[in-house]
Amino acid sequence: PAEQHSGPPGYYLLTIWATFFPWSILLPLAIGLAIRYRQNPLTRFALAAVVGPWIMLECIRTKLPHYFLPAFVPLAFLTADALVRCLHGQHQDLKSKFFIRGIGIWGILVALLCLSPWLALRIFRPQPSAAMLAVSIVGIIYALFVFTFFKARRVAAGALAMGVGMMLLVAVIYT
Repeated sequence: PAEQHSGPPGYYLLTIWATFFPWSILLPLAIGLAIRYRQNPLTRFALAAVVGPWIMLECIRTKLPHYFLPAFVPLAFLTADALVRCLHGQHQDLKSKFFIRGIGIWGILVALLCLSPWLALRIFRPQPSAAMLAVSIVGIIYALFVFTFFKARRVAAGALAMGVGMMLLVAVIYT
């Protein structure tokens, strides 16, 4: 790569967890159900629109996270399809103990990320403490709401909390 933007094999498999956040927690389910229901033409098209660019981008030496962004639209379609299938009772994957543990770990990571600005106090002073407090509070409440809804097996409310909560968190961070 001419500009030193290289990455290891599997670069996009590693970066998708952060770049497709918060929905990345649903990716294993979405891909699994997409493979299972690949006889559906829309699902097959979306799966091809994700896998094709991913394979091509992995073969190219220059790697940047935003190169994979065009595949996010079909990836979002597959994630939404998996979520709707679970909401309609076709699959109980989002109510399983394994998923509840996963969403618990996800919630802990979100809370820790929202608390991480406080680590800057050790190096940089002064800090915008009110802004840091707002991010921490909103992030922890966001993680608690999502976890609580999924733990109570309220998948629709959990998914809504994921989307709305992420919008609120981003609004607080950028404000």
